[in-house]
Amino acid sequence: MNRREFIKKTSLYTAGGLILVSGCEKLHDYYSDTGKTVYEPNQLSGLQLWLKADAGIVGNPSVTQWQDQSGNGNHAGLGVSPTYTTNVINGKPALYFNGSTNYLTGIAPGFTGNPSLTVFAVWQQANITVTMNVFLTGTNTTNLGIGIGANNNNNVFFQWGAVSDCRYGPNNTNWVIESGVKGINPNNLHLYINGSQKSQTIVTTTATIGVTNYYVGCAGAGLSNYVNGNVAELVLYNRVLSDTERYGVELYLSNKYGISIA
Repeated sequence: MNRREFIKKTSLYTAGGLILVSGCEKLHDYYSDTGKTVYEPNQLSGLQLWLKADAGIVGNPSVTQWQDQSGNGNHAGLGVSPTYTTNVINGKPALYFNGSTNYLTGIAPGFTGNPSLTVFAVWQQANITVTMNVFLTGTNTTNLGIGIGANNNNNVFFQWGAVSDCRYGPNNTNWVIESGVKGINPNNLHLYINGSQKSQTIVTTTATIGVTNYYVGCAGAGLSNYVNGNVAELVLYNRVLSDTERYGVELYLSNKYGISIA
């Protein structure tokens, strides 16, 4: 048993000292040295989609379905199979998308109109000179809702609608935890990379989600902007997570994939 598992199963440390929490595996996890709360995605309300490469994979190595772990049944499939690869990051698997044909699609999570939302992606791009969409609802030209990925100007982005987005660069080929929040103050977009806010912008258009599908690995029904790289985990909520909640999910992802966060 490693140090973190021991802390989870026996006790946790806060600034005030040691508190016994026997049998706490389903309760909030904690950093023993900081007292920060770690949230697994299904510990928070509003979870609409949870895709992770260490669960719900159908097909090996060619993935035909990526099963939603949120409990909502929003599985991804019906595309051109990415490749399931073991031991890609911190001993965990990921799905490799080839940059030209691979993508998955599923029924769009249950929200419409102009909603608040929070999205997380753990991914790595192999080519920083092309635009790629890790996750998108709608198509690449019309009825666009959420977009998260990287562009050919060497920036990662979080997009809402056709013209409103947050960008941050220069980017590189390192693994990142990319987080996007829409609905703060009240319709700003906020982009976080590895736990640190990097950009924000005011939504200048009102995009109305009326789509029936989401896409992983490309820019929607237009089938462009294919991902060239790896995707390990995607998480989507239909509300704005508080800073504590957002950071708690980022801590979960950081611990799992060994990505340092601010």
